[in-house]
Amino acid sequence: MPDEKNMIAKSENLPEELKKSYAEDVKSNVEGIEIKFPKIGVDHKGINFVVPTSSGGVLVNNITGIVLHHHRINYLFDNEIKKMLCFSTDSVEPTTMEGTTPQSQFCKSCPKNKYGSGKGRGKMCKNVISVHILLDNESIPFTFYVSPTSIKEYENYVSNLVAEKIPLIAVKTSFSLSRVESGGFIWAKITPKNLSMLTVDEWIIVRKLRDKFLSAMTPKEIEIEEEPEEQSSGADTPF
Repeated sequence: MPDEKNMIAKSENLPEELKKSYAEDVKSNVEGIEIKFPKIGVDHKGINFVVPTSSGGVLVNNITGIVLHHHRINYLFDNEIKKMLCFSTDSVEPTTMEGTTPQSQFCKSCPKNKYGSGKGRGKMCKNVISVHILLDNESIPFTFYVSPTSIKEYENYVSNLVAEKIPLIAVKTSFSLSRVESGGFIWAKITPKNLSMLTVDEWIIVRKLRDKFLSAMTPKEIEIEEEPEEQSSGADTPF
């Protein structure tokens, strides 16, 4: 068994002369395989982010990093048969993917994208924002979905940055979770906060990383094996 005191955890724990070799080994991981961005889940019952690792998921109340890209996604998922029925990667019109059937020519006019078409006052079609974030001390983006109950918070945050003429990619953003209870429903609300501006050198490096992964961050297909439960009251969802 290796000596635990001498085990490698992350490259930041290595001497400077070994960090380059470590980075080369990480780069070799992607040779011959298709890298998939790790997906961060939201536990609406425990009010935690679920950050994936090679040894399992880690529960945290907030995540911090740099948002490289975001885009809207609409999707209609059947939880009973575990099948994607229809989806859109721009929330304007359905995206063609084998095994799916467009429910309407345009998302805006689709009856399944109307309030009241789903459980309670919600929609059958789920509208979310896919956020790609470079977490602290990571080398590739992670992805998480901003759910309908948190979209307003996220849009307000981005709008405030625009008003201040600050690019989203030029700041370090913290996303925290808070417990919200209303009308018999309980869910985790995501709240973003601007922690600090990047230095010019950091911004240049991050922009190059964004450009490198841009096509992969705007996929033609999405993968959802099971639609996450977004309330813990046992009643209909509030959206």
